[in-house]
Amino acid sequence: MPMHSPIPFVGYYPEGAPHPSWIDCIEVEKVLGSCQKTVTAYGTDVPPLSCTALTTVRCEIPSSTLLNSVGCTNDFATMSWLVTIPVHYTCDTGSGMINVTAPVLTTIYNPPGTNPACIPFSASCGANIFNGVVYAAVTLCLELKTLAQVQLIVPTYSYCQGSPGE
Repeated sequence: MPMHSPIPFVGYYPEGAPHPSWIDCIEVEKVLGSCQKTVTAYGTDVPPLSCTALTTVRCEIPSSTLLNSVGCTNDFATMSWLVTIPVHYTCDTGSGMINVTAPVLTTIYNPPGTNPACIPFSASCGANIFNGVVYAAVTLCLELKTLAQVQLIVPTYSYCQGSPGE
């Protein structure tokens, strides 16, 4: 038999829905502010390889660093990030890497107690050679958000089979 919260459910529930037996408190991560941005950035490398033709170009996993957060009014903040994308390339005479960096600026809801996050969810890259210089371009889709750990009270009917406490 599952262990249940001793708190009886008192409150609104949708018409026709069975009345829950009890309530539980769960901890979840809540998104308080969120926006999406697309950013294109460029980088160059003068390889000592004497490349004349590229054979492969590959984006690695981007990383992001929060540089600054300046409070505005009504719990909003203007945040600046630096996103770095390593681009590996192979040419007819060897291989190399270019670290392409992209500055990102956004104003987002950021009340006290939140954790800002910049999450790259897609990247595409390409490169060309011109006069021995490798030029790389990266387009990133980013999700910028502020997160907080919160507790929710939820009406509960039962626990899933195999839950702890059974």
